[in-house]
Amino acid sequence: MILSRNLALTVLPASCAAVLLLAACQSSAPPPDPNGPLDITYSQSEFRRYERPGDATLAGQAFLHDQGDVVPCTGQPVLLFPHTRSFERMVELARMKAHPLFQETVDPRLNAVTRHTVCGTGGNFTFRNLPRGRWYVFTRVRWSAGDAGMTGGDLIGEADTSAGTGRIVLDDRNRI
Repeated sequence: MILSRNLALTVLPASCAAVLLLAACQSSAPPPDPNGPLDITYSQSEFRRYERPGDATLAGQAFLHDQGDVVPCTGQPVLLFPHTRSFERMVELARMKAHPLFQETVDPRLNAVTRHTVCGTGGNFTFRNLPRGRWYVFTRVRWSAGDAGMTGGDLIGEADTSAGTGRIVLDDRNRI
């Protein structure tokens, strides 16, 4: 399977979406070829504090501009991943528009550190009961472009809930 700009959010409705996206992470040195195979290893020291619920909340909004209109992410899945070395590599590759190959097996414990929600009306979303810390936020904005079909973009941002609450706005500046 090949990771593309669209994969992470195209497969989100599936229960294994986080596992598929997490396969693009790695904790070792980057491979010479960003389109080559990636492997991720579960690291207790890296992920343990993100597995359990916490007392933090992250509120956000995501939208893109299209010919002067604001198009929110309404109805689209939103993923939240810990800001760790493993996920830094995934974000780096996404921003490079690389297409790494997935490994066939991914540690299912990685699902415990991933959070999911859906953009509501106006593109608003909220994550509750988070451990305090730094996070990566992923979502997509899509709209119909008439005869051209669906268009839009994928968004990646960084958020911090260390103080107990956090706020993030994802817009054209966060587009990958």
